[in-house]
Amino acid sequence: MRKKLKFILKSAAAVTILLATSSLSKAATVTPKFESGITNHTGTNHAVFFKCELNARWEARSKGIVLKLPNHLTHEARDFAIVTGHGVKSGKKCFIQDFKGKSRKIMSISFADNYEAGTDTDWALVSFKKFKGDHIKRYDINDYLEDITLLDDTPVSFAEARGLPSNTQKCRLDLIKFKSGTQSNNRYVSHDCHAIPGQSGSPITRMNNGGHSLVGIHLGSIWTLYSPVTGKPGRLNFIKLYDQNMATEIKRKIQQTQ
Repeated sequence: MRKKLKFILKSAAAVTILLATSSLSKAATVTPKFESGITNHTGTNHAVFFKCELNARWEARSKGIVLKLPNHLTHEARDFAIVTGHGVKSGKKCFIQDFKGKSRKIMSISFADNYEAGTDTDWALVSFKKFKGDHIKRYDINDYLEDITLLDDTPVSFAEARGLPSNTQKCRLDLIKFKSGTQSNNRYVSHDCHAIPGQSGSPITRMNNGGHSLVGIHLGSIWTLYSPVTGKPGRLNFIKLYDQNMATEIKRKIQQTQ
């Protein structure tokens, strides 16, 4: 009886994860318009704010990461950043803001191929007038993760839950695999960092040669009846991995905006 119950719970958990990933699209926070309040931050900005105005009083708020490009892709007047696709609000004015309060209107938006919120394609590339200064961390577009199998129990860094720009929170990654329905051998990467609404798009980083190297971006959280990590009910945080396929697609989209 116990074995049968355990099987049922595991099966239900797989279905729960598949169904609940669509709810990750709600990870961008809708808030009254207000300034970040962090305008004197002197450290490195590992992330930037991404905001879309919904009306005169409300805005959707999430995060984004700015890219460091090779010379042949560098644009003299533009910066490029990765944000979550679900953070982009169609037909609304969207902009990037650093932690010094400087804002840049979005000049172009390009969604991932076959974009669908709450899935592996939940990202978009945005461009905006270039920020000057070295206070913003720019992640090397060619520094991508090559071996996903090394992610189990990998130590990583994430912004503190209160949303500060530096990755000072220490946590770990877990690679989750399961089979269910028509989608077989799905792979999700979960993290145990403390994340709050509005942090979707924030970078998950690992230390590499003394510096922060991008692993992926935070997509959001779901609740599951059976966590493959803990074996108990609870919340799972998921990320979009930054891998070679994503890097190649981003380069193509940047070339199309030149």
